[in-house]
Amino acid sequence: TLAMGIWCVDTLIHAVCDIFKIGQKQEKQRRLICYGGFLASAFLAYGCMVWSKHYSVDSFNVMYDMSPFWHMQLGRYTNCGTILWAQFLGLNQVISQQLFMMLWIIVLATTMWVIYYSIMDLSGPMTLTGKLLTAGAVVLSFVNVFTMELMLFPEMAMVLLLGNLALGLSVRSALEENGWKKWVASAVSLSIALGCYQSYIGIYEAFVLAGIYLKFREQPKKRYQQSVIALMVGGGVSLFNVVLVKVLLKAGFIADSGRGASISWEVIQSNIRELILYQLKFWTNADGILPEAGMLLIGIVTLIGLVVIFVKAKGGEERLFLAVMLTAAYGLGYAPHLIESRIDLSPRSNVAIWAVIAVVWILAVIVFFQDSKPIVRKWSNVLVASVIMVQILTMQDMAANEQAMNAIDILEADQIANKIEQYEEETGNTVSKIAITYDQNPTIYQ
Repeated sequence: TLAMGIWCVDTLIHAVCDIFKIGQKQEKQRRLICYGGFLASAFLAYGCMVWSKHYSVDSFNVMYDMSPFWHMQLGRYTNCGTILWAQFLGLNQVISQQLFMMLWIIVLATTMWVIYYSIMDLSGPMTLTGKLLTAGAVVLSFVNVFTMELMLFPEMAMVLLLGNLALGLSVRSALEENGWKKWVASAVSLSIALGCYQSYIGIYEAFVLAGIYLKFREQPKKRYQQSVIALMVGGGVSLFNVVLVKVLLKAGFIADSGRGASISWEVIQSNIRELILYQLKFWTNADGILPEAGMLLIGIVTLIGLVVIFVKAKGGEERLFLAVMLTAAYGLGYAPHLIESRIDLSPRSNVAIWAVIAVVWILAVIVFFQDSKPIVRKWSNVLVASVIMVQILTMQDMAANEQAMNAIDILEADQIANKIEQYEEETGNTVSKIAITYDQNPTIYQ
């Protein structure tokens, strides 16, 4: 894990120097201001988690047992190593959640900034409205209700630090100049990211394939070659993740989590059916999170973007490439669930899908809307800004609801503690263990 951290810092320094290597002082200042914009958007969305503490269903247990090897059972070796280091340093995921959440926000802004300029450096000259639209699409990839649902488990802030940073660096490395070294660097960073959260594979492929399209749009052969390599890198790192868990399980180093990968055709068929049925819940209201038909409206806008992209694409070959690219990226966003032995879909299962939506918007802006009428670009910016604001407002509501539930949980825990103390005083017995059983006279149904 220490080596992972050193790798990420070294690669980040290289990426930052690369982003600032341009000679013009004004452009360097603009790029620095742009980072401030990404940081502001991340803090506006997630700052409430820094302002006050939140607790998930797992937090009170994690407070006393961070269970590093449970993460290893799920293939999250980066998380396991991070927690082992935290234990060595006397840090706790839950108790120090505000510190880690602040650090995670900074890392998140850095990831968005690195990905943004990885795309922008390939897009050529662009108007200010085009740049704003592209930045807004990148923000939506990470500032959304699905990521918030993940971060409502505040213990994740600490373990996501390395993974989020490595994700942005893996995209940057893959889109650098030609050569096999960039793919090795990208694979190393991606292995760190997937060892944190496997669904990041969808975000990686979405942005890398979009970058390859922009970079080699006029070179179909090169475009396909690089895209195949990108898919092979993602597939290889994902396979390593699965095989590592299987080997450690076989060797007896870890226990079976009950949620590990399965290559049984019956399991895969069943999971495919579940994922197809789940799409209805997702595109109706974001699995119950966004306002009624919120995702449906976003889906319509995305569909319009797709129509524009395919209508204005140069011939059948380019249309085929775009169709395969977007389908692959969308499917890979759910790939970890495809081979899950016991599929468990929740809003955080969709963290990668916003990247696919963002890529559609980015391609529509960079490739096709760049020369459109100013009024079109203006209202496109209004649309993106509105979607971001709806996301952020919903995220604040989610955080407030969680805090209200936390207050009830703490009140109930205090009541139980008072009863235990009363029992100990009255009987002289010391309670050392607490068990949960069914209520002899349940009132919940009355």
